[in-house]
Amino acid sequence: YEFSRYQPITLGILPQGEEKYEVHLPCSREVWFKLFLNGDGEQNMHIELFDKRRGNIYCNKAGARNWYGGERTDFRMLDGGLQCEEDGTNSKVIINVHKTRDHVALSNAGRMVYLQEFGANDGNCKLPSQELSTQVWHYTGTLSLGILSIPEPAVGDMYEFSKDEPVTLGILPVEDGNEKYEVHLPCSREVWFKLFLNGDGEQNMHIELFDKRRGNIYCNKAGAGLISECWMEVRDWYGGERTDFRLSGDGLKCEEGESKLVLNILKDDKHLSIMNSGLILYLQQFGAED
Repeated sequence: YEFSRYQPITLGILPQGEEKYEVHLPCSREVWFKLFLNGDGEQNMHIELFDKRRGNIYCNKAGARNWYGGERTDFRMLDGGLQCEEDGTNSKVIINVHKTRDHVALSNAGRMVYLQEFGANDGNCKLPSQELSTQVWHYTGTLSLGILSIPEPAVGDMYEFSKDEPVTLGILPVEDGNEKYEVHLPCSREVWFKLFLNGDGEQNMHIELFDKRRGNIYCNKAGAGLISECWMEVRDWYGGERTDFRLSGDGLKCEEGESKLVLNILKDDKHLSIMNSGLILYLQQFGAED
């Protein structure tokens, strides 16, 4: 993912025990930048580098809380600091960040240049990250960031979300190309919600339901469609194509005796289907223009 002073990025991360990130910097310039690792609605920590030798680690709610509600540790990197590495046709500084609940380590050119261990008083630094964001000072060029470990959510795991508390989850590409999601809604209310399925730094598509009968599918960068039927309409929309649809039959239904409505979504590279109570209520096939 590319980022810069004027174009910071924010990425969702699935909570886990081990996090690995890689940052690419130019060899020819000193770059002052910061990585924010955030948790459930608040900052967990940051990693800040002023140049190729100096930086600091901030742990929210740590120690005496005498620096913006937490504790900041200034450090100087070992062995002369960051070094350039050859990467094909050009040279760049590659920083590897390895974080667990017990420590954070910075490595470069096969060497560990800084290690900070976490103890009982290190506050949110011990917590897993749910979101990563960037900040750059002075330097106006483009930098690169890679997330090297995002595990697939365990099958059957459920995550609560709401209007005020949305969730962002990392998803590993599956070997068979099939993605399966399950959404639970209340039987007693109509719920308008949207699921965004994103790719490498941009949106791939969304699935939006207005109520138990109507919704739409948006495909980013898709071609303009001309299909118009009583149950489906395709239109140009925000740089892609939006397909409005009406679910078949009477739409979504609650199982007898149940207090929740269970919605199943199956997606692969050829189609997307929406199911409820064992029935396919909507099927959209993908073609070359999708």
